[in-house]
Amino acid sequence: MKAGKVYIEYQFREGPYGGANQFLKCLRDYLVREGHYSETPEEADFILINHTNIRPALMELKKKHPEKVFIHRMDGPVAKHRRHSKILDLQSFFLDKILCDGTVFQSRWTMESCKEEGYKETGKAAVIHNAPDPAIFSRSKREKRVKSTEKCRLVSTSWSDNWNKGFDVLQYLDEHLDFNRYDLTFIGNSPVEFKNIFRIPPLNSRDLAEELVKYDVFVAASKSESCSNSLIEALNCGLAAAARESGCYREVIKDGGVLAKDAEELLEKLDYLRERLQEYQARIPFYDIEEIGRDYYTFMEEVGEAVESGKQTGKRLSGRNILEWNIFVLYIRIRDKLNRMLRSVKGR
Repeated sequence: MKAGKVYIEYQFREGPYGGANQFLKCLRDYLVREGHYSETPEEADFILINHTNIRPALMELKKKHPEKVFIHRMDGPVAKHRRHSKILDLQSFFLDKILCDGTVFQSRWTMESCKEEGYKETGKAAVIHNAPDPAIFSRSKREKRVKSTEKCRLVSTSWSDNWNKGFDVLQYLDEHLDFNRYDLTFIGNSPVEFKNIFRIPPLNSRDLAEELVKYDVFVAASKSESCSNSLIEALNCGLAAAARESGCYREVIKDGGVLAKDAEELLEKLDYLRERLQEYQARIPFYDIEEIGRDYYTFMEEVGEAVESGKQTGKRLSGRNILEWNIFVLYIRIRDKLNRMLRSVKGR
């Protein structure tokens, strides 16, 4: 197969936003640099769609371009950390089945968890982690710590204020951390008013990177993260990690930090990490968009070649697919309407 062009079907947003937005912008920039990106689906060979951007319009895109190779970047399962999101996962799995020739899972945890929630592979699949822009998130800017008697500086970040982003742990640390030995800063949006934790509003990528390099340890407390961009940005800036034992964290942190089952144990693990900080910092993994971007593009080429050679049947919409989709959408609308009615009745 000839070297193809990639179009990313995603509603990009400028400034600080969620992890998918930040990673896909970085991936787009890589593809542009390599001459692999198309600004329109008409001129592309591959169309990359994102789990959290699933829309009925994708059906129209597939109808219009049945010859294109569709690749799905799978997130979640979203229902593990957002209430009332099971339907989004099911919708995503369904469209993956009828539209997509290949699926990229952000972590092995994501792949296994999606299968537990009902996902079934119908095309080629790969596990590829995320990566930030190394020109922005780099440990080369990190200031050196020379006095072991200084406070250990902790930081946590989240654009989302969803409670499952680890605010139970942060609230516990706010009340129990020894602030004579530690400083803890939170950057982002929070549903909690902290007493001792210093809070900074959301920052754009460059300002966030300039801030991150001032710290020693990143506190990763979210539940069920598929491949946390916040964590990877911190690792790339040279911060060891102290994380909740959940989701992708063990897979992504590798030997660059410690994990704990709950907030109380995390408090103990912070003391352990503080005493061995340089040892852990020497083992922090680095995630490079050049490598990750190549992995994405190579996978797309492999899928395209499999479809072109007949080793894999390319997905084509059928009348039955469209009927199933319309029934599924009708089911979603009826379910959502019933849920709103039930919440309204309970609220009276």
